[in-house]
This record gives sequence, structure tokens and C-alpha cells, in this order.
Amino acid sequence: MRKLMSAAAAALLISAAGVSGAHAQTAAPAAAAAETATPAKMALIARLDKAMNFDTMMSTMMGNMMPALIDAQRKAHPEITDAQVKTITDITVSVTQTYVPKMKAAMYQAYAETFTEDELKSIVDFYESPNGQAVLHKMPAVMQKAMPAITAMIPQMQADMMQQMCEKLKCPAQPAKAN
Repeated sequence: MRKLMSAAAAALLISAAGVSGAHAQTAAPAAAAAETATPAKMALIARLDKAMNFDTMMSTMMGNMMPALIDAQRKAHPEITDAQVKTITDITVSVTQTYVPKMKAAMYQAYAETFTEDELKSIVDFYESPNGQAVLHKMPAVMQKAMPAITAMIPQMQADMMQQMCEKLKCPAQPAKAN
């Protein structure tokens, strides 16, 4: 059971990291990174947070990811019960909600260190515009459509990672599973 819960949590974290990591850019120039979180920048970042409705976005992302992740876990662990699925889902959502303020604080700091004030103004202007709002409102549908395919790749991706790691790290042979 512990292995099952660890696998579910790992899959969720990998998916979330993959979603956010897919948008990662190269490090900002040293001058921009050295800028502090000025009051003006923090005010812009707060506007961006409001325009992007970060809390709702996180809840929506969780809601969209959980069914696909649970489906993957059911395929990997057919013995999982509905009660266990509910427990895993409830705990995952609850723990994630407690971490949202910490994630936001880290994001605010990262935005302040990465973007100049002018860049933040442009980003905020976009997300407060009708087109920016359309992107935000349609992105959950994009993710909902993409997540089943992405999640279906996770077991093979994990197997490929394990194979390559074991080739490099000389893992001991695993005994064959009895059917």
C-alpha cells in the first residue's frame, strides 16, 4: 500500500513538474536576477496572481490531473480499491492545498528575481487583456485533453528511466514476477 501511495504521489509530482517545467526558460541575465523584490514588482506580481487566478488554476489543474493519474495507478495496481482511491485523492488534494501559499511565495520571489519591472508590466497587461483571459480560461481544457495522453506515457517513461538508470548504475537483477 505504501508503494502504491508513493507511486501516486510521484506520478502527481512528475506531472505537475512536467507541466510547469515545460514552460521553463533559460536563466535570466545576472543583472535581472540580481534585482530585488521591489514593492513595485511585488504589486505587479500580485496583479498577475489575481489576473491568472492562481488558486483556482491550481484547483482546476488538480481536478484535471487526478482522474488520469488514478487511472494510471489502477492500471499499474489493479488491486487498488475505490476506498483507497478516495483516500489517495483526498490526501493529495488536502496536502496540495496546504502547500499553495508556499508555492505562491516561491513563485512571487522567482518572478521578482527573473523579470524586470517592464517585463512584469507587459505580462500583467497581457493576462489582464481579453486575449490573456481567453488563454487562462481555455488552458484547463487544453490540459484536460492532453493529460490522458501524457499520463498514459508515465509508466513507459518510468520503465525507460529505470532501464537507463540500471544500465548506468549496474542495478542488481530483479527476480522475474510470478503470474
